[in-house]
Amino acid sequence: MDQDSLPMTLIMATNIVVITDAGTLALEIKDEIGAYSDIVGSRSDVNAPIVAGIWDLFDRKTPTESCTAEWDEMKYVVKASHKRAQETLAGGNTRPVLHGDPFALYMEGGQGPYLYSVDKREYLDFVSDYSAAFYGHSNPAIAEAISSVLSTGFSLGSVTRKECHLGERIKRRFPSMERVRFCNSGTEANTYALVTATEFTGRKKTLVFVMDTTAIP
Repeated sequence: MDQDSLPMTLIMATNIVVITDAGTLALEIKDEIGAYSDIVGSRSDVNAPIVAGIWDLFDRKTPTESCTAEWDEMKYVVKASHKRAQETLAGGNTRPVLHGDPFALYMEGGQGPYLYSVDKREYLDFVSDYSAAFYGHSNPAIAEAISSVLSTGFSLGSVTRKECHLGERIKRRFPSMERVRFCNSGTEANTYALVTATEFTGRKKTLVFVMDTTAIP
């Protein structure tokens, strides 16, 4: 689709288009070598404009000049962050799951369900940091709770009332729980679970499924 064929559009800048009647456009899916990128508008409808950065449909072996220019600009910004991280962090990250080839995405912030990368792109977050960000990013209630704790200290190296209160709330939500043990990581939690299960059952072997986190003593 060229710019002249877009109905009721305003050309904002190179490859940037505002579409005010997106609801009238027929969807077209192309199953072939090539891709459209940055077609955005998850929060828009027929009554609200969609702001979209348009890349040409291109053959990956011979990309268009506009695609190459935008891709090179993005690579420069992200690659610079990756190069700096590699000088300090093994692999340029803190955990293997974040690895990307030739380099990973580098984020600089988030708000609600959205993430913002260092190259100024917005992403709808379907990963939620592997369940650590269930309540979204920069959640006001969580930020307020953290701020209130900072005024009294939080790393006290001892038992505190707040962790007891949290344990009680978890037990009320899950009545089958008799006791709660807080862990520092998923690995530590799995270790506790396996040790407890093997001691309780008397079994010393564990069945592990390939490509899965499930384990059965």
